[in-house]
Amino acid sequence: MKLKPLASQDSHRDRENLPAITPFTAKESSHVLEEVHWADSTDHAEPNWLCVGYVLALHSVGDIAVAAPSTRSVDGKLETHVVAPAACASAVALCTHGRLTGDVRGTFDFTGETLTPAPSQASSTLMFYTGQVVIRIDDGRIVGTDAGAIDFGTGAFVDLTTISPGQSTGKWAGATGQLRFSGSCDLGAGECKSEYAGTVHRD
Repeated sequence: MKLKPLASQDSHRDRENLPAITPFTAKESSHVLEEVHWADSTDHAEPNWLCVGYVLALHSVGDIAVAAPSTRSVDGKLETHVVAPAACASAVALCTHGRLTGDVRGTFDFTGETLTPAPSQASSTLMFYTGQVVIRIDDGRIVGTDAGAIDFGTGAFVDLTTISPGQSTGKWAGATGQLRFSGSCDLGAGECKSEYAGTVHRD
């Protein structure tokens, strides 16, 4: 049984009431036409708009961009200088300020919280330290806790910064991960150079 074509006046009214439709590409249009069941084979037959709407709905849902968590390996370089005691808020008078380059780019601030000698069997010039790191980037701040060791005899140091998800801000709020630093300081000039590598995860 064939459906009776709609009258031309009703057809015109129905078309006017249809929502605006974003044009398809040629490939998408052919796909839609293959899916639509026509009411009649005559030139005056109207398409089954229910089928058209269903196909368009599926197409729209497929175009929605869904944000996914991002985990990225990063590396780069860090150059810092020792901050003068008058401008350093550290209880152990240990602060540095500088700039990160590479995959993470921004200003870098370290504020020491503890500074203790290494065990007696180690070098007498080797010290362990902990503190807080703040990396200021255009789209927020990365805040982390820091632990490391420095040899005040040679200037060599290594440390590990663990990102604090509850303290980081902007696009970095909730971020997790770790950055490993390794380098050396010219203790006479108060300047340090190091390289970093690690992983940063953002939801």
